[in-house]
Amino acid sequence: MAILDGRAIAQKIKNQLKRKIAKMKLKPALAVVYAGSDPASLSYIKAKEKTAKEIGVDFLFYKFPAQVSEEKVVSLISGLNQNEKVSGIIVQLPLPAHLPKKEILNAIVPEKDVDVLSDESRKKFEKGEPAFVPPPAGAVLEFLKIAKKPLEKSSVVVVGRGMLVGEPVAALLKQKVKKLIICDRKTKNLSYETKKADILISAVGRPNLIKKEMIKKGAVVIDAGTAKHLGRIAGDVDFADVSLKASYITPVPGGVGPVTVAMLLANVVKAAKKAVKICIAVKP
Repeated sequence: MAILDGRAIAQKIKNQLKRKIAKMKLKPALAVVYAGSDPASLSYIKAKEKTAKEIGVDFLFYKFPAQVSEEKVVSLISGLNQNEKVSGIIVQLPLPAHLPKKEILNAIVPEKDVDVLSDESRKKFEKGEPAFVPPPAGAVLEFLKIAKKPLEKSSVVVVGRGMLVGEPVAALLKQKVKKLIICDRKTKNLSYETKKADILISAVGRPNLIKKEMIKKGAVVIDAGTAKHLGRIAGDVDFADVSLKASYITPVPGGVGPVTVAMLLANVVKAAKKAVKICIAVKP
């Protein structure tokens, strides 16, 4: 069994991005929009800020009180869409219950939607014409490159159908793999399905859901679920148990999370480069 070290993979990506940014005249900038004061969300934002500053991406944080109106949030996003210094925009989820998530995410223009969460961006991605790859899906691909499992010969099981991880990962892999099975809360016998997987990706947020008796010997196991368990961050996979049977496995923390942040910033750098090309093209 080999541990897929997300921190090491993320560092490699960050080093590459740092070299690219050093050659750019216009510094990339990421704008993060958030409403509320949830400690977990603020912690995720801090992680993004730390990584951005580490590689030379400007980080702009716009924090609203939880009671903010939809109009104020959309107005800010509209201004950021038009701001040439801003390369990418994300809205940190979850939003307070009164704010319409769909309308707010759809306010971000596709060329700055580095999280790939607006309807337009997601449709383009599902058609195979994306401006960007959703960061969690990009992170999963990075792990699979290291595991060297031939996707065209592999059966893949994705546990979880969430819009942040499960859906984009499934959409990315469906054209690349031999067989794709998606499991959710309606799946009657989860263990029966997961045992078929050469590659198992779980993104539910239920601690220790996946046990070793639920996987095929030698499977690649990617744990993209996170939740608080006994005062600590835990993944969907019972790491100590499943690692006895898997060929490759990601830990939580230190697995998918750091690589997802690195892939988000890779999208920001890509957006900045595209913006520069557009400016050059329209210059009189």
